Amino acid sequence: MTRDWKFWIDRNRTFIDVVGRRAARRNPRRAQVALGRCRTVPGRERRRDQGSARRPVGTILSSEYPAAVAAGNVDTSQAVTGAVYAALGVVAEHCGTMNNVMFGDDHHQYYEMVAGGSGAGGGFDGTSVVQTQMTDSGLTDPKVPGWRYPVRLETLGIRHGSGDAGHRPGGDGGRRGIRFLQPMTVITPPGHERVAPYGTAGGGPGGVGRQWVEHADGSVTTTRGCDCLPVDAGGIFVIETPDDGGYGPDPP
Repeated sequence: MTRDWKFWIDRNRTFIDVVGRRAARRNPRRAQVALGRCRTVPGRERRRDQGSARRPVGTILSSEYPAAVAAGNVDTSQAVTGAVYAALGVVAEHCGTMNNVMFGDDHHQYYEMVAGGSGAGGGFDGTSVVQTQMTDSGLTDPKVPGWRYPVRLETLGIRHGSGDAGHRPGGDGGRRGIRFLQPMTVITPPGHERVAPYGTAGGGPGGVGRQWVEHADGSVTTTRGCDCLPVDAGGIFVIETPDDGGYGPDPP
């Protein structure tokens, strides 16, 4: 994290200036304009656009042509926010990714951000299966995809007990299973599949996310992070979103 961004924190630990430093990487997870300044002021209402943006040209926060740009607002912003709160040490990391799920064919396209848990803090526990930090979608009514797409929702629930305990436990992630009634292609670009969301002040980390496909013939294919794979009719795509870090050590 520190190799990619530079932080400035004032004496009250409430104002943070984030500047991208590292050159844009070869993968497309970058933003067009720098995530410049953010304010962390508990208990105060502020305009969502308050603050100013800095533009460090050629970094992952401010890419230039011909660099591809994708997931900048959803996953890159999550990583920056997680790094900022890690520096402050005030809250465990939230889901850390928007768990983007896309599927479709020549006639259908579907895209949704699937909720994970939120991290715990000094005076509160984490929340299970909730959108955090940034999202442009709430939970889609479970009945809607089945009405509009050739799919059926097989499972929808909380991964109970999956968040870190700690003095203040982190929120649990979720699980969703979607059965395809005709062949489709699934694209999965979520993060935190190898590194778990961090805990803070002695709290342990959460759990990583997972995705896989249960094929109609009984075989199982595990996705590899950013992946794209076909699913035949009768196959089930399953996503388990990351669980979140705890705050403080476990009680004796």
